[in-house]
Amino acid sequence: MARNAVSRTLRWAFTPSQRRVNGERGFVTRQQQSAAVPVRRSFKLTAVLCATGLALATFDQSSFTTALAAIRSDLAIDLSTLQWITSVLPLAAAVALPISGTLGDFWGARATMQAGFLVFSCGALLTLFSTDATTLLIARVIQGIGVALMLPNGAALLGHNLGDGTHRATAFGFWLMISSSGLVLGPLAGGAFAQTVGWRYTYAVMVPAGLLSAVGLRRLVDTPRQRSRSIDVAGLLTASTGLGLLCWALIEVGRIGRADAQLTAAAMAAAGALVAFALFVAVEKRVRHPVLDLALLRNRQYTAVLGAALLYNLATSGGIFLLSIYLQEQRGVGSVVTGVLLIISNLGMPLAGRLAGPLARWRPPLVVMSGSAAGMALTYIALGALAVAPIAALALPLVLVGLTCGVLYSFDTQAVLERVPAERSASALATLALMRQVGGVLGIAVLGSIAQLASHVPGVAGERVALVTTGVLLIPAALWLRWARRPAGNEPAATSKGPVPAQTGASRGGEEGDPPLTAHSPSDTV
Repeated sequence: MARNAVSRTLRWAFTPSQRRVNGERGFVTRQQQSAAVPVRRSFKLTAVLCATGLALATFDQSSFTTALAAIRSDLAIDLSTLQWITSVLPLAAAVALPISGTLGDFWGARATMQAGFLVFSCGALLTLFSTDATTLLIARVIQGIGVALMLPNGAALLGHNLGDGTHRATAFGFWLMISSSGLVLGPLAGGAFAQTVGWRYTYAVMVPAGLLSAVGLRRLVDTPRQRSRSIDVAGLLTASTGLGLLCWALIEVGRIGRADAQLTAAAMAAAGALVAFALFVAVEKRVRHPVLDLALLRNRQYTAVLGAALLYNLATSGGIFLLSIYLQEQRGVGSVVTGVLLIISNLGMPLAGRLAGPLARWRPPLVVMSGSAAGMALTYIALGALAVAPIAALALPLVLVGLTCGVLYSFDTQAVLERVPAERSASALATLALMRQVGGVLGIAVLGSIAQLASHVPGVAGERVALVTTGVLLIPAALWLRWARRPAGNEPAATSKGPVPAQTGASRGGEEGDPPLTAHSPSDTV
């Protein structure tokens, strides 16, 4: 009887509230689903339901970052283990993202997103009851898979349920606002729980939030199911193996007092990563639908955008990781104050959105990106120098970090769309999303290990050295973007008609018009 009750509950939660158009197999044709899109439902409610996935993901990551010192103390782990626990979620998400899009085509965006909420909630529940690093590591992997299932499908589901209504632009703006709420609420909740009842109680909020979100999605109409393209399994396996081995080598080499045999093992892992990446390139040259379209890399401007995206995501993820650890463990700042400082660093993001339009009319995207990368480099160097200054002195550099980061996120999407053919834009944007995730993973691995190695020097705060190193690593990104904007004689011009919608102004070679609102850019902020 209990099993029947559970079965009926699941059927109710995952069956659309409207009567099925085709009751024989549950599949609805494209025309029938388009006709079934609700027109009387509040567009704000629709935007909220579709934004909860990204909001939960940003809430989780920002609250976890705020509570890093409390987690390390509670579990009695070293910095390398903490690096693993922090980076494994974006690593799992990066591996599962290509599969998520395919499942969204085959199952429908709503069903895939509901599955993501359930997986994420299971990982959060395991985190809530975790008592050791191994359990927490497994829980973060599960959460990363859930995040990958949620993120790409929220925008697709929103666009399908809005149709071509008059509130479409307003609804997408509301969706972005709700999606970004996790960047504000996460540090506050993470800091408050860590300083009072314990960091695990943050996940007591996430579990019911994820389950209620999965149930709430039944109010929306699913996207049409369609035959999806094949998954590049070999490419995913070789890429994930190479990235995992590289992270292992980078993190483990930072441990203090390692034996020679262990250092040799780390070197062998780095060599294995190189072999895996070589196999990945060989596979991608032969498959029909590759994870990474190597032909697009012939455009040096597109390649420069990808390389810069990897470097500034490396800087932002690793920099916030270091700052949270340094403030709480070296400066004795409480979790709540650390959370407030992280919120301050996020305040520059919406301001960057307001500046994007004027900047796009003033200079081409690559020039704006180059200047922003240079500005971020100087800001991180200043953070490393000012780390011993009064806490209030850190506010301005943190705002500038968020501002430059927001500009880069806005313009890298526009730059990609202007430099690849329209029919290959989806593949190009998917690669950009992958580079952002990989940069986030490597940032925690690289900069955390630099901090550990620098701490070997007596009287040196390793985190401050790593923050300065973060700025130094961004200088090549700025120079690369500046160099790439010079046209090459043998390089084909962009064939895209331009990403800027008609209502936001015309675009002329990327020099005018606002950056586009796409379904891809917001999903890469984790």
